[in-house]
Amino acid sequence: TYVGERLQILGTLAQAGVATWPKVRLAATARYRLGAYEEEDSDFLEGMGDRRDSLFCGLALQGSLPAGARISAGYEHDALDRVGGGFGRLTLRRGFRFGKISVSPNVGLNWLSSELSRHEYGVEAEEARDGREAYRPGSAVNVEPGLGVTAEGFGAWRFILNGSVEFLAKELRDSPLVDESAVAHAFGALNYAF
Repeated sequence: TYVGERLQILGTLAQAGVATWPKVRLAATARYRLGAYEEEDSDFLEGMGDRRDSLFCGLALQGSLPAGARISAGYEHDALDRVGGGFGRLTLRRGFRFGKISVSPNVGLNWLSSELSRHEYGVEAEEARDGREAYRPGSAVNVEPGLGVTAEGFGAWRFILNGSVEFLAKELRDSPLVDESAVAHAFGALNYAF
C-alpha cells in the first residue's frame, strides 16, 4: 500500500486526486480485477475456460455528510476490453475513534453491468452440459456491509484491516455456477508513515 496526499495505492486499486472542493473530492481510479475463476478450480467448471483478468478505470466522488459520515460513488469500465462493461459502487461509511483505534462500519451497493455479470456468472450455450444449463444474467446490484479497523500507536506503523460480506443479487445466485448466496472479502495492510 501507499497513501500519499494525491495518490493512494491499496492492493490492486490505485486512485489519484483530480479535483477537491470544500466537502467533495474527485479521483481517477484504476483497478486490476482478477478473473472470477480458472477452469481447473473445479471439475464442474470443465469446458468453461478461464475467466480473464482486466484493468478497469474510472472516476470516484467522495464527500462528507453530517455527523461524520462519508459517502462515495464511482464507476469503472473495462479499459482493456477483455471482459466488457463495468461496475459502479455507492458506499456510506461512518468512523468512530477509540483512542488509537478507529472503527468504520460501512454499507455499499455494487452494480455489475450485464457484460460483467455474464462474464463472471454466465454460462454460454457452447459451455452448457448436463447439470450446467446455459445462463445469461443481466445487470445486478449486490449489497455489501463491512467493517474497517485501523490501529495506530506503534511508532510510525499503522495496521489496517477491512472485512465485508457481499450478498449476491438473485440474478447471480440463480447461476448454475453459484452455490452460495454471499462472498466474504478481507484486506489487511501494514503501513509505515514517513
